Amino acid sequence: MILWGEEKQRNERAFHACVETSDMELVTTRKEDGPMKQGALIFDEQTDRYDIRFDLADYYGGLHCGETFDVMVGGRWRPTRIEMAENWYLVGIHADDLSGLRVRI
Repeated sequence: MILWGEEKQRNERAFHACVETSDMELVTTRKEDGPMKQGALIFDEQTDRYDIRFDLADYYGGLHCGETFDVMVGGRWRPTRIEMAENWYLVGIHADDLSGLRVRI
């Protein structure tokens, strides 16, 4: 028997579930956020910042310092955040050029 409080606590916890999509990729879902969207990093010269392009006309809207997301490296998703010093970089990810990296947010 599960008490109402225990069930509520369990339901309120953030959790991840993996589901297979039709193209056999794994998509991470979070209870509170729904499915994560996948796209590619692009540099927007007008705003001088990186953005994520999900589709031809579907963009994230510009990334700001400290924003977190996952990046595909070596066939695995790795959590990271974007920061700016002399140039934009991803914390813990070594890449000469960020443009075109596959990400999910």
